[in-house]
Amino acid sequence: LIFSPSEGSGNSDSVVTTIHYVSHISAAHQKVINRFNKKYEGRIQVESINLPFEKFSTNERKELLARYLRSKSDRIDIFTVDQIWVPRFTKWSLDIDDYFNRDERNKLLDYGMETCVYNESLFAVPLYIDVSVMYYREDIINSLPDNKSIKRKIEKSITWKDLISQSFA
Repeated sequence: LIFSPSEGSGNSDSVVTTIHYVSHISAAHQKVINRFNKKYEGRIQVESINLPFEKFSTNERKELLARYLRSKSDRIDIFTVDQIWVPRFTKWSLDIDDYFNRDERNKLLDYGMETCVYNESLFAVPLYIDVSVMYYREDIINSLPDNKSIKRKIEKSITWKDLISQSFA
């Protein structure tokens, strides 16, 4: 999730600030947006612009966003991109360090936050993170000589590197 430098758009005479949010807007997202709009009715209005995964490939979404941002469109205030794109989109984005204190940042997964920082500044916050789940056969682990240590690592959240180093083959 990346924020562009504009303060929101719309008529300067208007009391309502419109914020354009561009993403794949799921039913869950739309419910949150609707609740937000109701809570801040008359002051802030989030307008969702849906780029559904079913219609746009990852590269098509990236190119569409880049095209709009290059043209300095006022139709994008907040947008989502894949984590690997954060460095590419920082030139059109706002450094948001001052908006997230240490406590708020510490609540987010470290490996999710790593890609949100570019040149020591925070430009994004993770919205979707793929977290894998591993199933294992306890009887096989129990048959290994160092099974207690292996179980502790697995329960702590073993990394792929640690798993491979165990040579479970």
